Amino acid sequence: MSRFLIVGAGNIARRHANNLRALVPAAHILVLPSVRSVGSIEFADQSVSSIAEALTAPLHGAIIASPSSTHLAYLKELLSAGIHTLVEKPLSHSDEGISEVSKILERCEAICLVGYHLRFSSSLRAFKRSLEQGIVGKLVCASAEVGQYLPDWRPGKDYTKSASAIAKLGGGALLELSHELDYIQWLFGDVHAVQGIAWKSGTFDIDVEDCVNLIAEFGSGLRVQVHLDMIQRHPTRVCRVVGSEGTLVWDGISHIVTVLANGATKQVYSPALLDKNQMYLEEMRHFLQCAQGAENPLVTFAEGVQTLRLIAACRQASESGEKVILSSLRGADGR
Repeated sequence: MSRFLIVGAGNIARRHANNLRALVPAAHILVLPSVRSVGSIEFADQSVSSIAEALTAPLHGAIIASPSSTHLAYLKELLSAGIHTLVEKPLSHSDEGISEVSKILERCEAICLVGYHLRFSSSLRAFKRSLEQGIVGKLVCASAEVGQYLPDWRPGKDYTKSASAIAKLGGGALLELSHELDYIQWLFGDVHAVQGIAWKSGTFDIDVEDCVNLIAEFGSGLRVQVHLDMIQRHPTRVCRVVGSEGTLVWDGISHIVTVLANGATKQVYSPALLDKNQMYLEEMRHFLQCAQGAENPLVTFAEGVQTLRLIAACRQASESGEKVILSSLRGADGR
């Protein structure tokens, strides 16, 4: 029997459990509710009170879906025991402990996949392929935007008590909406420098930033404007790339990719069926393949660390009002 541990009992933990069950019907799923996880855990076969208890019998994999402030502590225990682990994004809320976990990962045979699930979106993949094929010519500039009203993230729950709204648990737009910071690096390479501002709009009584405006500069000279917010009443997620031959647009809500050129609009990709869960399902399928040694993690621990470094640079740029060069920031893992 395959045994899997899920740390956390919130919405994303439930989604991962359901997808795991769909792919491995006979799986025995254990759940370790985290400090902030509340609610029913009927999606699991067994509840445990610690990682040690879960390890009393062999585990075939683990999923960390607790608040980001707890990720590294759980990851340290699991990787030290040689357990293949999918850890939800962001990798952590700070770089404290990164170096230690990095060294454990280098020594052990376990894999670590960071849960930036947009990399498994068929539409964003089509967008990336179109860029690589030069469909809009030489890249000139780009923008990435995401916005969604925080109280709508988890309907029926008090948003002020969610990890997304509490700084010490890893809340705020920079961490919670870091998908954009991950995928722009996936699309365009490493960010060389960043400038911008993160602020509290006053829309909510919370202790984290709910709005962010950034300009990320890449080694190629490309500049990408990034906007993140937790206040838009109408959900928005879009990436727009302006090239010498036209403009390529990815709509992360409708999952349609279009090219605008010469006064005409042409669809490059449109989903046959809009299924938000499909990218999570593909992520879980990939994780299982990685655990079996058949594939390499699409989002590595090192890439998760790089995104944390970018977030730290964004905070520094906001606080100083100056451009921050990422190469001047030495990562906690020595990179």
